[in-house]
Amino acid sequence: MNWIQIMVNIYLFLAVLLIAGITTHTFAKRGSMVSRYLLFASFTVLLHVTGYLMEFNASSLEAIMFWNQVQYFGIPFTPYFWILLALAYVMKRPLKWHIQALLAIVPLITFFSRLTNVWHMLYYRAYVLIEQQGLLVVSLDKGPFYWLNALYILIIIVTVNVLYFAHARKSPVEGQMVANRMLFGSVLLLLSTILLVSPVGGVGIDFSALFYPLAILIMAGVITRDHFLFIKPIARNRVFEQAADALLVFDQDMVLVDANPAAYALFPALNHLIRTPFDVLCNLVPDMCIITKTDKISDLRLDDNHYRVSKKALLDRLGQHVGYIVSFNDVTENVKIIDDLKAQSDQIRYLSYHDQLTGLYNRHFLESYTQDLKTEVHPLGLVFFDVNNLKEINDRFGHLEGDRLIERVASKIREICREDDVAIRVGGDEFVVLMPRMDHDQLSLFSKDWSALFKKISIRDLETSISYGFAIKGIDDTFDDAFMRAENVMYEWKRLKKDKPTT
Repeated sequence: MNWIQIMVNIYLFLAVLLIAGITTHTFAKRGSMVSRYLLFASFTVLLHVTGYLMEFNASSLEAIMFWNQVQYFGIPFTPYFWILLALAYVMKRPLKWHIQALLAIVPLITFFSRLTNVWHMLYYRAYVLIEQQGLLVVSLDKGPFYWLNALYILIIIVTVNVLYFAHARKSPVEGQMVANRMLFGSVLLLLSTILLVSPVGGVGIDFSALFYPLAILIMAGVITRDHFLFIKPIARNRVFEQAADALLVFDQDMVLVDANPAAYALFPALNHLIRTPFDVLCNLVPDMCIITKTDKISDLRLDDNHYRVSKKALLDRLGQHVGYIVSFNDVTENVKIIDDLKAQSDQIRYLSYHDQLTGLYNRHFLESYTQDLKTEVHPLGLVFFDVNNLKEINDRFGHLEGDRLIERVASKIREICREDDVAIRVGGDEFVVLMPRMDHDQLSLFSKDWSALFKKISIRDLETSISYGFAIKGIDDTFDDAFMRAENVMYEWKRLKKDKPTT
């Protein structure tokens, strides 16, 4: 064994140990899509490098081709998981399952065509054992399926490099450093792929087995250092991805760079608007215009839902401003509760100031109204009404008929009220109407038709009537004195009517 074999064996042996350690550690700490895809990629590379280590030390063509076959339990699937890892890191969400299935077609074709190569010879059309500088290597005549796999790997790795490059260009400083390291690791895979499809790739040396461990090491270092293996993915998954609030992330130039699933549900058009400046976004999605360049909280209503919109600055580890995060907090239930409380409050206020039977104001309202009478309501006319024969109707027909009588009287009282007048039920059969800016002559003229209006109100076969009296409250009078005068006039009229002989 010459020194080249010794160095390669040491390198491959250490690579197997290193990748096995990375695979084990990643399996124990798999907490996100990124770390899970790194786990699968490192495991396929582990199968690949272990098989190549055994192939490199094999001494017969049969042994070499056996271990070559073992490598293909990993080789076709490494680029597949490599692009899924890149997309998970860049897009922050997994691909749809049918796209993942489409990407897996070529790796599956490669795996099964290599597994059945002895029957059709379409992967390797021929292979010959040769010796080069004391090393036993296999010269391979590559078939169409081999070149299909090589083209697939080349396309995948180029795509991944473009993704990392674009992501590095649009990321803040901290994100650029991470993306550049991941780009460097992916460039190693591109270099190994180019060497494999070049003329030097036919000498039996597997350059991907030499470069892939370095790429995995770089990627694992970046992901571990950036806390993708444990802390960050759990936080992002639970706080950002699974947040009930719609969250939007803008860079410092107010360009939309990220959104969580709740945001896509709230604004479906965002699926095609990542990397869109705010001014353009505002034109395309008018509801987004509520987001201004000043930090403040706003309210937004979409259909029947209410949202509290807040915008906060994002700072990096050095305290530098790198962007904004905008949240749309669904406060629909809170708004409904507040509206219900307002409605209940209004209902309580209504009930506290209104008579439940007639809907007129009650004595509680009268007390509130008269506590601080304004000057402009004077002179204030007070009319006191009393229902005759209510007790007799209650005794003969029951209280339901008595209530009907009270309702009919209340309806008649509403008819005589002007727009600013206030009708109040102060007791069981007693009513008061307050008439602002009404002097004695005006009220006498105004009430001349009341007797005809209230003359006959019958319940079944019993006729009843209304007695009333009025007084004028001047600005210097007390309300109680005016109230008593009106009440006395009403009782005097009731007494005169009772003493008057019937004809």
